[in-house]
Amino acid sequence: MKIVKENKSLRSNFYKYYIISFSCLFLFTMSIFYFIANKIFYNIVLNNAIGRTNIMSEDIDIIIEAASKNYLKSVDDYMIKFIVRKNVDLNKIINELKEEAIDNKVQISMLDEKGDLIYSNNNEDINRLKNNNIINQINEGDEFFYLDIDGEEYIYHIINVKDKNITFISRIKRKDLKEYILREYLNVKTPAYANQEEYTYVLDTQGNVIIHPFYSNRNINDLKDYSGNSVLNQMVKNKNGIIRYKINTDTAIKDEKRITQYSYIKEFDWIVATSISEETVINRNVNVIITSVLMVLIACFIAIVIITFFAIKEIRDRINFLDNEINEYLILLDHNSKINYKSKNEIYRLKEAFDVLMKKNKEYSDSLVNKNVELENEVSNREQIIKNSLLDLKEKSLREEKIRELSNFLQNCYSEKEIYEVLSYTLPHIFVGSSGGLYIKNAKKILIEKVSWGNLKLEETVRFCDCWALKTNYIYFRSAEHKPLCKHCIDDIKTYICFPIFDEGKIIGLLNIDYNFEMSSSKKGEFRRLSGIISETIAINIANIRIKKKLTELSTMDSLTSILNRRYLEEVIKNDRIDKNTALLMMDLDDFKKVNDKNGHVVGDQILVKFSKLVKMVLEEDAIFLRYGGEEFLIIIKNVDKSKAIEYAQKIRKRVFDCLKIKEYGVACTVSIGMIYNTKENQDINMLIEKADNNLYIAKGQGKNRVVYSDEDLKNSN
Repeated sequence: MKIVKENKSLRSNFYKYYIISFSCLFLFTMSIFYFIANKIFYNIVLNNAIGRTNIMSEDIDIIIEAASKNYLKSVDDYMIKFIVRKNVDLNKIINELKEEAIDNKVQISMLDEKGDLIYSNNNEDINRLKNNNIINQINEGDEFFYLDIDGEEYIYHIINVKDKNITFISRIKRKDLKEYILREYLNVKTPAYANQEEYTYVLDTQGNVIIHPFYSNRNINDLKDYSGNSVLNQMVKNKNGIIRYKINTDTAIKDEKRITQYSYIKEFDWIVATSISEETVINRNVNVIITSVLMVLIACFIAIVIITFFAIKEIRDRINFLDNEINEYLILLDHNSKINYKSKNEIYRLKEAFDVLMKKNKEYSDSLVNKNVELENEVSNREQIIKNSLLDLKEKSLREEKIRELSNFLQNCYSEKEIYEVLSYTLPHIFVGSSGGLYIKNAKKILIEKVSWGNLKLEETVRFCDCWALKTNYIYFRSAEHKPLCKHCIDDIKTYICFPIFDEGKIIGLLNIDYNFEMSSSKKGEFRRLSGIISETIAINIANIRIKKKLTELSTMDSLTSILNRRYLEEVIKNDRIDKNTALLMMDLDDFKKVNDKNGHVVGDQILVKFSKLVKMVLEEDAIFLRYGGEEFLIIIKNVDKSKAIEYAQKIRKRVFDCLKIKEYGVACTVSIGMIYNTKENQDINMLIEKADNNLYIAKGQGKNRVVYSDEDLKNSN
């Protein structure tokens, strides 16, 4: 919908004022430009005219060097023509050179291949050449060089004629080049650069004209200005500078203004002047340049005016378009929105519409900010939930890894004691921040504490009537105060869990875990699941150890005497290394074979059983007592003094002597004992058994019913 209307009168006035103001600005700018450009282009054209007209614009050293090279080279080329002739005696050539009219200003010397002087037109000697390093210059291969000799500067040219093994050295004083440069350089070059508007001439320091392009026509009146003043006197006096003056001659333009730039050549004591017609050369070229530039600028101005006109028209159309678009957008935001314009100017109307738009946008932006804050809060909450979930997953993964590690350790344990040691290290890392203990049932059906962790104090024993888990044969999870407290919890524990440990349906232990920190329902479930896995793992591994122990006992127990048999020695301790302070007793019943043959195997078995019981009564629990074979028995006592071991042996011998009798058969037996006492570390058990057996044979040979013992050095003693 169109809301903005165009004001045609205002627009037409704007265009009129715009064209007038822009034209005035352009004229003012052009006048300033003409003044500045005239100064700039004047100097540029003047310098360009002087530069192209001045025949001495090059550096004087370059001119002198070029002139000297050309001059000396032409002389040397002339001399070489004599030398290169074939089949001519050298002396004849030298005589011909002496007769030739060679410029006496050029000094010529000729050397042989050894450096000796052959010929010189100025009585030059070899010592003079050597003293002035000329020979060194020849050896270095320099063609042109300068030397200062006796206050005079000389220019040298050297040519080596290899076919004749001769070296030419020609030289000339620098000041002697003046005439050559004047004759060959300036006289040739000056007419080529000369015309009526611009030319160069040369004069000396006395004011005498040396070279002038129009001297033959006696056209030297420009050497005086319009008032008759001598321009030469000013040049001679100042030597360097620029002179502006007027002349009036028949050949010159009336009241012609000229500009002369002059400079002093110290080497030749010359003044070189360059004269330029200001009107013809300078102003004409400046006017042409400025006119061309002005034409270009006027064309640019017309183009700018046209472009600006269409640009302004396009901008105004765009402004009206934007105004309409803003109004339509505001109506979309708010159907009741309407702009009350206070101005008729399109720009001001656009500003008013834009202000209203910004106000509406601010209101809309504020609402978006509020919604964005709400969304950020929601995202933050979701991120926290995800973060907590990831932490829970990480903790769960770590616990699962620890459970697998615990299971691996427990499966490789050889005894219940080793299982309890592993649990004491691992359970605190699995149940972090909690306290607890593991109880195992003993023979008296009382649960004894085997493992504990944490800071809370626990009961050392638990009876079945003290724990609700043991009473109910089910997991007891106390997470609220309305549930009864187990009696074995002596500290003020509000939350804990008790897991009964079963083996073949019977309770063999209890896992108690106490925690005094808040947990969510999901964490409680995870904690309960984890505790169940741990308790089940413990139950399985304890049961496995006990089964292995029973199987071992069945396979290593002597069925007659109920003590260990030789298989225990072969399977369990055959590879053991015996430490020091260990005693091995090898025993044999005296004359047992006669008793067995006379009274039968029944009586023999009774003697063996009774002997085993008598020995058990003497020994400590940690001693290893086994039937080695037939009527031979072996005792291994660790961590015992030698005297104590001997005392054990004597007690056994005496007890057997006194008590091993079967009255109804009238049978009695004695025992012979061979003992070895180990005083060294890490000894082989088989070697010690062999030594104990040797002592037994000694006891038998000495009359039986006696103890023969020795240490590791086989020092026998009864």
